[in-house]
Amino acid sequence: MGEPMRPIALNLQSQLKALESILLDNRLIRTVLERASDLCLPNWYVGAGCVSQSVWNYLAGRDLSADIHDIDLVYYDGADLTEATESRRCDSARSLFAELPIRIDLKNEARVHIWHESHFGYPIKPYRSVEEAINSWPTTARWEQPHWNTTRSTSLKSSPSSPNTGRPRSLPK
Repeated sequence: MGEPMRPIALNLQSQLKALESILLDNRLIRTVLERASDLCLPNWYVGAGCVSQSVWNYLAGRDLSADIHDIDLVYYDGADLTEATESRRCDSARSLFAELPIRIDLKNEARVHIWHESHFGYPIKPYRSVEEAINSWPTTARWEQPHWNTTRSTSLKSSPSSPNTGRPRSLPK
């Protein structure tokens, strides 16, 4: 691998194209992007740590998949908040990605308010969309959603940002 480009020196549109190229060159992420539609998840995104780690790997001249231990797949299904449905979808994802050397962490963001307090010690209000859930995360890692066209090439859509994106959220007292 030659000297990596320094995306920060590029204009925003060029940075997004560079990010798209980095993500699609990562064999793990590309596999998930290519197959995730088979799960029939409504309004899904892939991202978080795998996105930022891929960029760090690129900038360091490392294999793009290095140190990626899981890929988060999130979706929003407000019509079905049952644990059974989410569990079935998790089983389907495990089967679909069984040969990958990483874990696929699948979550219905419409259900998070149900279990959040027992996991993190404080309640949250139900999210109204997957984008609202993504924008509540205390990370600047961008989440991406693929849009495959008929030639199986892709363009990636970033989740819309909110005024709070990139700022740590305050924890309840």
